[in-house]
Amino acid sequence: MDSPIIPTRRATRGDRIMQGLAALQRDVELGRNETLKRQRRAVLRGMRAGIWADGQGLTIDEVVQGLRAELFGWPLRMLPVHDDDDELCQSDGE
Repeated sequence: MDSPIIPTRRATRGDRIMQGLAALQRDVELGRNETLKRQRRAVLRGMRAGIWADGQGLTIDEVVQGLRAELFGWPLRMLPVHDDDDELCQSDGE
């Protein structure tokens, strides 16, 4: 009996990094110090977010806005940071 051929794709650099982060997460969870575990989880979350943002093709401004929203609870702006419409609205009122 022939085994089925299952097409696979080669793991990308991002895939391999995520696998490494998953292995680190397992190591973190084995620790006994809860304070260190929280800090290390936060570092891993930040690394995962950075990898995700890089893969999404976000601009630097969009990444910074997202980080500010996450870190400080600020609202996430949906408009670009340098919106041309802002200048038009200001000149209309003069």
